[in-house]
Amino acid sequence: MTQHPSAVPAGTPRALPGLVPLTAETSAAISVARTLCITFMIAVHFWPGDVRIMAAEKPLWLEGFYWLLLDQLGRASVPLLSVVSGVLLTCSYARRPRPRAIITGKLRSLIVPMAGWSAALLAFLALRSFAAGQPVELPQTAMGWINALFGVTKPPANFPLTFLRDMFVTCLIALAFLKLYERTRPVAILALMLIWLVEVQTTGFMLFRPQILSFFALGMGLALAGHANYRPGWGAVAGILAIYAVLSVLPEDPVPGMQMDTSLLSHVPRAAMSLLMWKCALEITRARGWLFRATHQLAPHIFVVYCSHALTIAAVAVLGAFGISERSPIYPLVFLLQYPLCLGVGVALSRALSWAVSMPLRRRMRSEAS
Repeated sequence: MTQHPSAVPAGTPRALPGLVPLTAETSAAISVARTLCITFMIAVHFWPGDVRIMAAEKPLWLEGFYWLLLDQLGRASVPLLSVVSGVLLTCSYARRPRPRAIITGKLRSLIVPMAGWSAALLAFLALRSFAAGQPVELPQTAMGWINALFGVTKPPANFPLTFLRDMFVTCLIALAFLKLYERTRPVAILALMLIWLVEVQTTGFMLFRPQILSFFALGMGLALAGHANYRPGWGAVAGILAIYAVLSVLPEDPVPGMQMDTSLLSHVPRAAMSLLMWKCALEITRARGWLFRATHQLAPHIFVVYCSHALTIAAVAVLGAFGISERSPIYPLVFLLQYPLCLGVGVALSRALSWAVSMPLRRRMRSEAS
């Protein structure tokens, strides 16, 4: 996931010649999918958190609503974004096999925003604590600050942006794989499988969320196999949803000695919902209706919405001081209101940042004109 969801230009790849360039329709669908994914993803972090929301007593219809939005669509967003990122990185490398330039770009688009928005959240939390007369809690050591901003050994202060940190590390692994893949494919594939096994079995040696590598590798595999423009049929979507449904009702140990709760099987729900979301993104793109126009208008601002939503939610958390909680009768309204708040604040910040960044250019243009 990068700050600008622009299409990968079509053209004959200079490296990895078996790749097929992305079509205009696929690029547009990626923009739609990216916007939908982030929109669903931020709901998982709504105050007071998905764990407390799901654990609270509530009517059955509300339980189903939260389950679909948080546990299914929300948690499927990271896998789909990872697959898309794997496809895009592979296509980018094939067009211009310059790892240093790609790494520099990823530092600017992933690590710098993570550090900046983590610093902003720390400042906001400090001001909120100071205004409430509470002790201000900030990192006390140099390593604490490094982790809070850059997430080296622990998640960053802006916890939702852990995805950006893991995506950067995954990109480094992917670039090493692609470089080796050009020289000797079997060794490259075995090396990637070994890294994946270590990540999954250790629940994260280099990554906080090993599933990101799993789905990123799937995206690379699709691109390398010439399926960067993959368009699933409804039959394929129904098939994997059926597999998910069957696995969800089976006992944990249907066959003695074979536990169902394995790392591999935990990928099935995410894969099923990700494929459904990708199919919906394709259909929205083809229809070119109001939903496509809405996502198209939101797309330029969605990255800032993602980076800033933790600050907005931290402001909403003040409601806890007034006795409101996930068990309050009014909470469903509070939950829903967090959507327009996060989107509205994010869009406003995005426009403000764009205006601030473009100000030197406008001044230069005015001076040249005069």
